Amino acid sequence: MNNDTAPTGADRMPRVVGLDVDHLLELLPDVYTGEPHFSPQGTPRTEPVQAGQLQALARALASSPAWAQMEEAVMVVRTAPPMGIAVMGQLDAEDLSRLEGLPDQLESELRRVRYVNWQGIEEDCELLGQRLTDHLGREAIEQAQFVGIPRGGVVVLGLLAYVLDLRPDQLVGARTGGTTPDSQVTAAGIDRTPDSAPAGSQPALVVVDDCALSGLRFRRFLEEQTEGPVVFAHLYSHPTLRSKIEETEERVRAVLSACDLNDHAREILGPDYEAWRARWEERAGGDTYWLGRPDRLGFPWSEPEIGVWNPITEREEPGWRLIPPEACLRNRVEQRASANRVQFQPPATGPLRTTAGTYLGQFEDGAVLANLRTGKAVRLSGMAPAIWQCLLAEGGVTQAAEALARTYDADRRMIDQDAHRMYNEFVEAGFLEDADTEPASAHDV
Repeated sequence: MNNDTAPTGADRMPRVVGLDVDHLLELLPDVYTGEPHFSPQGTPRTEPVQAGQLQALARALASSPAWAQMEEAVMVVRTAPPMGIAVMGQLDAEDLSRLEGLPDQLESELRRVRYVNWQGIEEDCELLGQRLTDHLGREAIEQAQFVGIPRGGVVVLGLLAYVLDLRPDQLVGARTGGTTPDSQVTAAGIDRTPDSAPAGSQPALVVVDDCALSGLRFRRFLEEQTEGPVVFAHLYSHPTLRSKIEETEERVRAVLSACDLNDHAREILGPDYEAWRARWEERAGGDTYWLGRPDRLGFPWSEPEIGVWNPITEREEPGWRLIPPEACLRNRVEQRASANRVQFQPPATGPLRTTAGTYLGQFEDGAVLANLRTGKAVRLSGMAPAIWQCLLAEGGVTQAAEALARTYDADRRMIDQDAHRMYNEFVEAGFLEDADTEPASAHDV
């Protein structure tokens, strides 16, 4: 058992960061425990619901841009009580800052997750269609053109087209291209004077999106349009944001949404609210309509990015994602690249088990065994990782040695000696204990 803890060089010991998430499981929304409870492969899960919840949370975190940047790290999910997550690897100051802020972010963000499934999306598209009809009238809708802000807006526009029975020529692209004559194309590739419009009139351009959180995407989109009346229609936003856009943008005839979002900023920040608002107003430089902490939305196709401030880089960056990949296409696709860096550590089934706070992270050149409570960390090389796994899976030293002998072409006596020696070292180091020992709670020190 290698215990090299050299802090520098290619073989330096990976950093180990524990995430205290066991107490957050009760905050996980329904999207983590949907019925029937399916695995990403579509087969029913057999692990307890809480273990499945924790694994779903880990997969969601692993779909985040922050995790993609930690290329030399693994995420270990412990599903034995006390459950938890540990990150092991070569982590720089920026990585550590992101990980240190994650528990607090989860505690505030998980309380306000609002996942909308396909049935809810369809129902809300019908509501949005009714709001557009009530506000514009059927005749104006038949003359209007519709464009979706890529990419979520395109999804919603496709559904809205069925709700409003829009003609194909009313649906326009968000960029120039194709064979449309340049004289009929605006900066966004939109013909604003179709043949069906009455003489001397200019029909409204209905800009569609899935949600509006700060309004920044809409502002960027609006800057690319030529003159003409605009209606901004989307599924979810805060009422104050809609009012601010209407007050600020003269060309915007109306801002309509199917449902309101709640602002949780004062609830989350308490007495720090005004200081938080002042900081973000300065950072935004006036390039925002509204500041708040709205519901954390999730859709079957995507999870809107939420910006967080990194004090190390002193810039805004995407926050951690919270919607499990099995419930969100974008997160599912982006998590695939790092799926092998998320490792699940199941409970032991025999007379031996890992001590509270112990995690095993496996790397290409071996493994690292660490206990977050004692601060001990050791390298495992050669047969050591296999011996560790067999001790837990087979239920004892003798059984582990027999299993190893069936797998490895090595002297049986040497295998027995190594298994007994490493068992003793694991116990003495505080990584392994008898299953009959009273387990420590998640908050024992």
